[in-house]
Amino acid sequence: APGVNAEVRRLMTLSFAVGQYNDLRAALAEEEEARAERNRARHLVDVRWEALADPTSKGSWLHGFHAYILAVDNAHRAIDAWKAAAELLQRKGSFQRGEGDNLMADAYEQSILTAGHPPLSKPDIDTEAEAARLHEELDAEHSRRKTLAADTLALATQN
Repeated sequence: APGVNAEVRRLMTLSFAVGQYNDLRAALAEEEEARAERNRARHLVDVRWEALADPTSKGSWLHGFHAYILAVDNAHRAIDAWKAAAELLQRKGSFQRGEGDNLMADAYEQSILTAGHPPLSKPDIDTEAEAARLHEELDAEHSRRKTLAADTLALATQN
């Protein structure tokens, strides 16, 4: 019964490939969600900063600046959360040929894709460098803005 063994091996490979596909798909979704949250948090920093210059603002400038400071802190956290999700994604197996056993790539191409499931590919990003760049940009902008805020406060306290 050599044909039976080949069929059992094929079905086991397909089972592993489906598990890997679902695992990779979930990790891709988590990275995408974390990236979107990271981008929203970074945008909110700019929104909070711009709100400080709004002459029609009903709140105090100090409360507005505190909201800006919290937004900066939240953006740093969101960058770190994205980095963790992206690093987890990078550790997941993919279906690239030559990456270990081509039987998994065969199962992916011949069974999973042909069944109508969307193709999956991991983004090619240097997670460490991207996160470091985003933190540095945020810190540089925040440092510049703190200097401007200090100038504003110095003028305000002269009266």
